[in-house]
This record gives sequence, structure tokens and C-alpha cells, in this order.
Amino acid sequence: MGVSGTALNFGGDDVVFIPSTNSLNPSMIYIDVWVQFYDIGTYKEIVNKMSPDLLAGYRIFRTIHNTIATVIRTNIGLYSFEEAVVTVNPGIWYHIISIYDGNKLELYIDNLLVTWIPAGGNIIPSSTPLLIGKSNFPEDPGFFYGII
Repeated sequence: MGVSGTALNFGGDDVVFIPSTNSLNPSMIYIDVWVQFYDIGTYKEIVNKMSPDLLAGYRIFRTIHNTIATVIRTNIGLYSFEEAVVTVNPGIWYHIISIYDGNKLELYIDNLLVTWIPAGGNIIPSSTPLLIGKSNFPEDPGFFYGII
């Protein structure tokens, strides 16, 4: 992993590991990240604090269809956008924001609201670490290849 300005350059097997703390387990969340992908067509994790069984936490990732997805697990249910309407391409910077305010889950790309769904409850705390550039899922680590 290298540094590119104030961003981190992920080479496909790098990860930022942040141990779990109470401050990383909010009941509502605002995640704001800039990303640039080096490739297309594969699943890539951006931010992951989701338990491997999907029973707690939150995450943002790129799907195999080159769209951005966000997922949260609350005490009421699992809420997700598996296929947002914006396709992302390599070599372009994207500003991605995921907001859960206790009433709805929203996804913004380049400051435009691309999708939202009604959602409720508090995000269930996850004891897993916060990972940037990798998933908490052993069967598919989803290593990021690009800049975050």
C-alpha cells in the first residue's frame, strides 16, 4: 500500500485494519469516501464493519456489475442497495456518501442522490474490525484495487 497525496493506494492485497471500538458502532451513520478504481468487473470492498454472517454492522462496496452498494443491519432488518443506478469506471474519481439517519438509507454518488429506501431501527454493533479495502468475509476478501 502506498500513499497518493492524502489518499491510500491499494494494490489488490492491502488493507487498513482499525480495531473495533464503541465509536465505530453508531446507531446511525454517515460514511463519506472518495475512490478511484483501477479495474472493473470484480467485487471490491471499500469500507466494511459488517459481521461475516451479516447480522451486524455496515459496509460499502463495488459489485461485480460495477455499481456501488451499501448495506446496514439494524435491530429491525437488513437494508441494502445491491445495484445502484450509477455504473463506475476505472480511472475516475467518485465521491460516495452513505447516510442512515434512523428513517432511511441513502446513497449519493458525486453529490447526487442516486437511491434511497425507507429503513428503521438502530444499527446493530459489530465486534469485527473496521476494514478499509477488504471485507470481513473469509471466503471472498474483496481486496480493493485503486485509491481511497
